[in-house]
Amino acid sequence: MAFGRPDWAGRPAEPVRPAAEDGNEPQRLLLTVEEATQMLGVGRTTLFGLLRSGQLASVRIGAARRVSVEAIEELVDQLTERTPPPDDAAVEQNAPKRRVPRRLITGPRAAKC
Repeated sequence: MAFGRPDWAGRPAEPVRPAAEDGNEPQRLLLTVEEATQMLGVGRTTLFGLLRSGQLASVRIGAARRVSVEAIEELVDQLTERTPPPDDAAVEQNAPKRRVPRRLITGPRAAKC
């Protein structure tokens, strides 16, 4: 699965590969913010929120911010441990209540509106 970043000059998007797939290139340890957002499937605002809250570790190299692949994997592990699988009864209980428009309400309920 290859990700790409937009190229405003009309050229095809260049693929972003955080780790070497063919073994010829060394495996990358640090990713740019854009690559990290693509790996996690979130936007920049969400990623910077995770960085600000301390849930995701990063390093600064000069003016550039980089996120380690290990930090991303740790975040995913933490999130999957905290999130239990959905229980069907809980999902139904927390489902939003369907609102009936006033003009369709008839009978004893009509007087309460």
